[in-house]
Amino acid sequence: MNTITTTPMWKIKNIIFTIFHPSFWMNGSPISYTYDETIRRAIQDYNDGLVSIRVTGEYTILLGGLCIWVGCYPYNFGHLVDANSASPFVDDTVLPAPLTAKELRGILEGMRMNGTYKMVDNIRVWLG
Repeated sequence: MNTITTTPMWKIKNIIFTIFHPSFWMNGSPISYTYDETIRRAIQDYNDGLVSIRVTGEYTILLGGLCIWVGCYPYNFGHLVDANSASPFVDDTVLPAPLTAKELRGILEGMRMNGTYKMVDNIRVWLG
């Protein structure tokens, strides 16, 4: 099992990616690389077949025990949410790195394309 850590190179890759993708310039919150590592571990576990992705709401998924906001890509995409709360964001200061958000969106798009992810009418907007 590979250990996921945040290296200076990972931060540099995300900065360069953000420079060339202006849609990431206006995210609602700063990046939390600690939270980013948590999301990347969950994605790795999903890729290894250890966890699954379950749709829990119109704009939320459950991935490895994390309830994640997946609406409004790329703005606020990847926030940790509380599925049982009327106010969805647990902590609106945590966003994963842009490349992590892009990878998670790619997984969801792949699930949609192969039919394992059922979409409601307006989710097409946030998946692109």
